[in-house]
Amino acid sequence: MEYGLAELAIAAAIGVGAGYLIRGWQHDRSSGAGRESPADPPHPPATPSAVSPAPEAPADPFVPDDLQVIKGIGPKMETALHEAGFTRLAHLADLGDTGVGYLAEAVGPSQSRILREDWVGQAKRLLRDRSTAGPD
Repeated sequence: MEYGLAELAIAAAIGVGAGYLIRGWQHDRSSGAGRESPADPPHPPATPSAVSPAPEAPADPFVPDDLQVIKGIGPKMETALHEAGFTRLAHLADLGDTGVGYLAEAVGPSQSRILREDWVGQAKRLLRDRSTAGPD
């Protein structure tokens, strides 16, 4: 079967278009970012007041924070928290309602105890105090 120049040009255009779509889709999947259309204006830079300062990380990121500084967390509870993956004050400070529920299931204390003792609020205050205290 013979193909004319027009058919070959159409087949090439379809192949190029399909390749572009597949490559773009794979790029979006691997980068985790959506594509912005050229008509979308760039996002303005965040203002300093809209961005909260990040808490200072300890010198060694693999050394866990002392979670016993939170009232209601003793040595056994701290060990259970570490085993469940909660090794930093920031991990506790970032918990929402579902996170508190997961934490209660993972380490044992009731959700009401965690809320009553305000572990999340204590962690947030400790991180805020740490960031405003500056380097030692």
